Amino acid sequence: MPAKQPTAPLSIEDLLNRPRAVRLTTAKALKVSTDTAVFETFSGAKTVVPVTSFYPNKVWSVGECYIMLVLAEEPLELTVMGADIVEFLLEGLVPEVRDGRVRVISVAREPGVRTKVGVVATRPDVDAVGACLGRGANRVKSVSRGLLGERVDIVAYHKDPSTYAMNALAVGPVRTEVGEDNTMKILVPRHKLSAALGGGNINAVLAARLLEKKILVQGV
Repeated sequence: MPAKQPTAPLSIEDLLNRPRAVRLTTAKALKVSTDTAVFETFSGAKTVVPVTSFYPNKVWSVGECYIMLVLAEEPLELTVMGADIVEFLLEGLVPEVRDGRVRVISVAREPGVRTKVGVVATRPDVDAVGACLGRGANRVKSVSRGLLGERVDIVAYHKDPSTYAMNALAVGPVRTEVGEDNTMKILVPRHKLSAALGGGNINAVLAARLLEKKILVQGV
């Protein structure tokens, strides 16, 4: 069997030109059951949303309004899944993202639980992470509220995968070994291993998705 070729990294242009959902909307739950709910947007359009398109760890309630993605207009299709909802919220809340001074490079998300967002500044006088966090982290907290309390980590993008991995794990300096099969071994101090992995390995899993690499985290 021929050896698997390593996946070529995407350029920033490729990452920025990914297909995206149509837009955000606010929709009210009119009728709910275990499996589906009827939602109505502010424009009066109604649709049935399956439970698989809602937060897996949340329960929808009649009369509550939720920020949702419009995947299709005709017929109307709504969801809270995927990365686009995070990008749209950042565009709405962070002027630097809206005007292009800060770009969202990649998003790794476990809906309802945690999200990591890789960002980069397009100008040297702009702090991409600081802009997305906001004063007192007010901007990222607003994004989290829009996602019903989902934790949102803002990560400084770096073209060097090892540096990007260190930023994504957020446990301080680490050592990395990059393999030929798109695998990266990350060596962290043993007393920081638990934080690097996260509960249920969520921190390491999202970091791997953010980098689009297979990551193995080990304590040393």
